[in-house]
Amino acid sequence: MPLISESCLNRLDLDPLGPQDVMEQLRFFPEFFPFLQRQEEIMGRLRPVITYLVAATVWAFRAENHQPKRELENGFLDSFWSGLVQGRAGTELSDILQEIEPNMWDHFLTLVRAASDQENWSAQELAVAGKIYGTILLACELIFCDKEDLLKIENLFKSPPEAC
Repeated sequence: MPLISESCLNRLDLDPLGPQDVMEQLRFFPEFFPFLQRQEEIMGRLRPVITYLVAATVWAFRAENHQPKRELENGFLDSFWSGLVQGRAGTELSDILQEIEPNMWDHFLTLVRAASDQENWSAQELAVAGKIYGTILLACELIFCDKEDLLKIENLFKSPPEAC
């Protein structure tokens, strides 16, 4: 199901986005920037890293997918975020993202791990980063995936958590 190739992410690693590029990518999905602004207080010192990762994700999806983007349901980001915060996201979001977009999710984990090591982020900060970024990554996948993959994603959220 992944839409983002490792070669796309390698291009991004070799030529990271500059400030103008970040703003261009955030403008492509007008609903993303206000969502990030509403989360600014809980992001705290994570804000620059998460903002960059969101822009890099938008860049990757745009680079890899040349089909028209699907519109998100109005209020999707806030609704999904609310469910995450209240613990109603079905199975673990990280497991779902690892299944539907492993290359992009691994890229996120690698960059967050490096930032966390440098800045000594707490477990709570790491959880916030994963939830905020996960919301955006899921939205990108929903916007660009094939229609048949929409059903697969929906079923992933409906499946009962696996027994320990």
